[in-house]
Amino acid sequence: MKYVVFSIDIEDWFQVENLKNRIQYHEWGLKESRIDESTRVVLEILKRRNIRATFFILGWIAERKPALVKEIASQGHEIASHGYKHELLHKIDDSTVESDIRKSVEILRPLSRSKIVGYRAPSFSITKTATGVLKAMNFAYDASLNDFQFNRRYGKIATYDRTSRTDGEAVSWTILENDLIEFPISVNTYLTIYWPLGGGYFRLSPMWFIRKQLRDIFRKSDIVSIYLHPWEFDPGQPRLKSLSANYYFRHYYGLGKTADKIDNLIKLVKNFPDVKIKTFGEMAKILARRV
Repeated sequence: MKYVVFSIDIEDWFQVENLKNRIQYHEWGLKESRIDESTRVVLEILKRRNIRATFFILGWIAERKPALVKEIASQGHEIASHGYKHELLHKIDDSTVESDIRKSVEILRPLSRSKIVGYRAPSFSITKTATGVLKAMNFAYDASLNDFQFNRRYGKIATYDRTSRTDGEAVSWTILENDLIEFPISVNTYLTIYWPLGGGYFRLSPMWFIRKQLRDIFRKSDIVSIYLHPWEFDPGQPRLKSLSANYYFRHYYGLGKTADKIDNLIKLVKNFPDVKIKTFGEMAKILARRV
């Protein structure tokens, strides 16, 4: 049996790390919010395909858009934490890391009407300190590890593989030093370059290559993790002209095709035999029973 988890990081277009040099935190409230419309594009696709996903929601967004969080939860999707302020964890002190995570949970829990058990660090900037906070707060899992080697924002933490067998079925997964479950982003290696399945990498990839990625991941992994952001479904978002060519390309390329591509990927996943689509929270419960 193979498992696939689709996850959505809920942050608005102006909160993306690539735009931070142009848009500061104190300016967020002045920008046009497009998160309701773009998130509903995602929700419509998931509803039409009858699948549930994990939504890692920024506390800043949840505080201002409580109805949106309730709408996501009402459709059966998992609500998880993306922190509050979208700051890179390795750039803030330990106490700020903890307060940022706690603040997000305090906002999200009453809106989701369920315990918040999962976390994804902003821009995958996970640190050992943060995993300790998650463990102390009784989170069930982290989903912040992304092994793409050319992005210095991404955190590096020690992980260990674990395999168990239940009813004749072996399942392998990843844990951290403190035994917290880790769900890494699925990554393949092509010509020595790591290529994650999601985000800008997904938008850059033609559909034939995405199909290849999926087949290759299924050969080596029991749990496949795919991620995107609502702003990646919004080709009409404001465009900042003075970005570097690198950041402009990375942020805006392929926005008009994301919806069709993820719809095609979901259909592809559903056509694979012995594959189940779950949320991370559901996977954590399955794995906890196997320990």
